[in-house]
Amino acid sequence: MTDGRIIAIDIGGTQLRLALFENNAILGREAVPTNVTSGPSGVMNQIDMLVDRLCPAATRAEIRGIGLSLAGPIDTEAATVTRIPTLPGWDGFPVGRALAERTGIPVYVENDAIAATLGEWRHGAGRGLRNVVYLTVSTGIGGGAVVDGRLLHGRKGIAGHIGHMRMAQDGPVCACGTTGCFEALASGSALRDRAVDAASDSGFLSDISDIDARHVF
Repeated sequence: MTDGRIIAIDIGGTQLRLALFENNAILGREAVPTNVTSGPSGVMNQIDMLVDRLCPAATRAEIRGIGLSLAGPIDTEAATVTRIPTLPGWDGFPVGRALAERTGIPVYVENDAIAATLGEWRHGAGRGLRNVVYLTVSTGIGGGAVVDGRLLHGRKGIAGHIGHMRMAQDGPVCACGTTGCFEALASGSALRDRAVDAASDSGFLSDISDIDARHVF
């Protein structure tokens, strides 16, 4: 999907982002906080709203496809979410079919870190290389890899899911239910929470409620 108009969507645990492309040029962008508590139906409603902003119904016929990325293991053939700790209620949700039925546009679904790996490999820092490793740190932690010129998905689509490696047996509880996951210790959300905890009793900071990982660094 490189020729004609396409829509890229990223459903994150914090932000929902959309962009409209034509021949690799960005024509428009939209972003809102992800309505995590509303489950799949609420987020689908958000996507409908943002798609309408980017391309009114009269121009939807020009859209060749939607590329959708989200965290967690994805069954790419069935376009179904396997498990996403950061998005409650999404486990087993057929997101590709649901979005295609709502929009009337073909939908292609991929794990967010693997999609980002593909982007860097095709168009960014990994262009022209046969072996690439990509790491992302945001609401969660993830990664992806290209090995011998092939994008690596692994068994059940879990290649690159380094965020749920257990780093500290007595560490904080992760969204997946395990204690001490890499993600629970060092993701953007975790860094923010740890900074707030460390500074909450300090007399030097009067208001730390709105900080995020960018402020920590």
